[in-house]
Amino acid sequence: MSVSEKRLPFVLGITGTIGSGKSLIGKCLVECGIPILDSDAVVHSLFRDDQEVIEQISSTFGPTVVKKDEHGLTMVDRQTLGAIVFANPDARTKLEQIVHPAVHRYCTKWIESQDEDVVALLIPLLFETARPRKYDQVWSVTCDEKILRERLKARNNFSEEEIDARLNAQLPQSEKASRADHVIDNSGDIESTRKKLIELVQDLKKKIVAKRV
Repeated sequence: MSVSEKRLPFVLGITGTIGSGKSLIGKCLVECGIPILDSDAVVHSLFRDDQEVIEQISSTFGPTVVKKDEHGLTMVDRQTLGAIVFANPDARTKLEQIVHPAVHRYCTKWIESQDEDVVALLIPLLFETARPRKYDQVWSVTCDEKILRERLKARNNFSEEEIDARLNAQLPQSEKASRADHVIDNSGDIESTRKKLIELVQDLKKKIVAKRV
């Protein structure tokens, strides 16, 4: 099969509100043999290594949002930038206009480079970004909000105000769930979540094999 005839993998989009447990789902998918790409990790990479993105952000938000790394290279100061964009919806929109196209390009190249039948993208703002990426299925991770808030406090040391700001920057969990093909409730223990995910993956792989026979 030539490069031009290469069959693209089945693209699974994993989304969910901050603190819902997308990282756990990503680890479980890897255990099931599915390559994953975390869009948050892509953004961190762009903020550190993509000089075009860094320059656009510096030009838009001012020199205080960038800093020098240990090698003297300019990178985005994520903490300073985050304080600006989560307090100002207009600023957040400007940042998204810079970052989302760059993330989309990165993800597209990654998908095209994969040889597995199924790959997964962890995209917190999958429904919010309105990018042209086509997902073959979307799974939404949900969590009881009280538990979600407790996790964010313990993991990120966020205040209630900081949690509210981040939750308000995303669609409600209920809407994400209503627009997804499958919903994974991560309110319980890890083993319960893993079991549910393994069942979904096994069912998905069977359907993909059946279609290709």
